[in-house]
Amino acid sequence: MRKAIAAVGGAVVAVASFRWLTRRREDIDWRSAKPPGEVIDVDGVPLHYIERGSGPPVVLIHGFLGHTYDFRHLIP
Repeated sequence: MRKAIAAVGGAVVAVASFRWLTRRREDIDWRSAKPPGEVIDVDGVPLHYIERGSGPPVVLIHGFLGHTYDFRHLIP
């Protein structure tokens, strides 16, 4: 009985993993998309920023290979 339960559990995990791996991803060409905000030059380094709202400034720094899309729910 334990082997049957383990087999069914393994099959469920396999199906869930397969569905997650084959899920639809975004089809955006980021090279041609205009980013929100502006790009300024700071000591020869391009710096992208978005200015929204009012009050004290908040700096959001994404991780390696991240972008402003990571903060799409926080910025508004």
